[in-house]
Amino acid sequence: MRNTLAVPHDEPSVRVLGPVQLLGVAGEVTELPSAAQRRLLGVLAVHAWTPVRAEWLCGVLEVTSGALRTSVSRLRRLVGEETLRTTVGGYRLDAVVDAAVACAELQSAHGDVVAITRALERWVGNALEEFADEAWAVGEAVRLGAIRAVAVEDLGEALIADRRPHDALAVLERHIAEHPLRDRPRGLVIRALAASGRQTEALRAFQRYRDELAETAGTEPSAELRAIDQRVARGWDGFDDRASSSAHRPAVPDAPRVSPPLHEVLVAMPTGVGRSSELALLADAAEKARHNGVRTVLLSGGAGIGKTTLLAAFTREASGWDVFYGRCDEHVVVPYHPFQGVVGRVVDTLASDVLMAHTAAWGGDLLRLLPHVSGRIACSVPVAGDDGTARHQMFNAVLDVIERAAAVAPLILVLDDLHWAEPAALQLLRHLVHNLGSAPVLFVLGVREPAALTAVLADAPDGAALIELHGLDVDELAELVQARLTDTVRRDVGPIAARLHIETAGNPLFAEHLLRHWIDTGHLEVVGDVASSVPATSLELPAVLRDVVWQRVAALGPEAQPVLT
Repeated sequence: MRNTLAVPHDEPSVRVLGPVQLLGVAGEVTELPSAAQRRLLGVLAVHAWTPVRAEWLCGVLEVTSGALRTSVSRLRRLVGEETLRTTVGGYRLDAVVDAAVACAELQSAHGDVVAITRALERWVGNALEEFADEAWAVGEAVRLGAIRAVAVEDLGEALIADRRPHDALAVLERHIAEHPLRDRPRGLVIRALAASGRQTEALRAFQRYRDELAETAGTEPSAELRAIDQRVARGWDGFDDRASSSAHRPAVPDAPRVSPPLHEVLVAMPTGVGRSSELALLADAAEKARHNGVRTVLLSGGAGIGKTTLLAAFTREASGWDVFYGRCDEHVVVPYHPFQGVVGRVVDTLASDVLMAHTAAWGGDLLRLLPHVSGRIACSVPVAGDDGTARHQMFNAVLDVIERAAAVAPLILVLDDLHWAEPAALQLLRHLVHNLGSAPVLFVLGVREPAALTAVLADAPDGAALIELHGLDVDELAELVQARLTDTVRRDVGPIAARLHIETAGNPLFAEHLLRHWIDTGHLEVVGDVASSVPATSLELPAVLRDVVWQRVAALGPEAQPVLT
């Protein structure tokens, strides 16, 4: 019987769930004369409705630019000019693809046997079967294979729920032959056997699988599968509410993935001391970014006021977010610093198929910013007509990478010490803030004076929230002192906190260093439940604190020292 694909569309469509084929309006197959044309159609179909760079296609197909134009021209005669379009720098296939139709049907099936069956019928073989081992296709082939496997298991579960365990067994046993080490279908088989009144066979099925796992993989069945076996042993009939099954487990939020450099710059001050309201504002901004799209928070305050410490406290609690940290350096003037580190680490987290999709759309434009990732971006840096065009293409390539990463998990991008940022980095920041749109991305920008970023964020979408950090008050400094004592006994540390406030004006960095110095040199006295400090002179300041102060005096210019003296 001829394979057909019924889609709600009056134009040719493409099959990738099996051999790559061009299908007519009625689903009839139009044979493509060569593997080269099928490969070209397959590549374009994987990226349907998205522009694909010509230079990347040449690399994937291993052809010259002239041969690519010839292949595109021949394919266009079959699919039509409105379907295969020429774009700036490449091509775009505007066609219904069976994989997209099947995935949409499965997403809306909600456990309906007929809907799941209809979606599964679109697979007439393994996805992209002729090219499944080629680099451009392997990621998509694996993804679609996993979707198909889950859908078959969903069908088996739906059949059990519809009181059709015998039909479920027929579906699941074929599936297990193809995927012998998947736990979920084994559990469904046990349930289907129990639902058929074959409890003894159900228990034996579990034991056989347990022995098989021990022999081949040296592991045990999952806790969920063991729980199913135990319920059957207690007389369960296998019928259950699907909402409690393994297919509908509630998602457990992951801990945030934080780029390592963040932890290398943390101050040792206890987190949360005196900053509860600021942490609440950051958390609120994150929720708005998660649900409504890109948000920007400007975190300002003088040197040592605790910006980095606050950022660390916030990101440690950012459950479910991927966090990337970068900072500018006073003595490093490099274009696009600190984006090189942040975007480089974003690229490191992207799966190969996601990065390949980016390269198909933007070629090697990202290599202008990150030449060191050429091993993962199999494309050379394109030649642009002028610097402005090259910069714009690179900005959009960075934007695309961040959007793709945010589609996997919402992002927090922390850019610290931006008062030292050079103009190119601020231009890239402005481009991202203004163009990320609905992507769940939160920018947290650390700067000493907000005016340094006024031009960048003045017309940012939804504005930029401003959090100004000031020195800790006496009560907050008392929290810091209590946290630094070696035991957990609550004492009256008011005298120490008051003295710290006089000496440091509540600056957390200065207070931390001075308090440590008092403890190390024995200037901290504890009598019963009261702690007090011996008055310290300026000569007794810790060396590190004196160095910090004089370094800042020197930065004011040669006239500052005699004036202050």
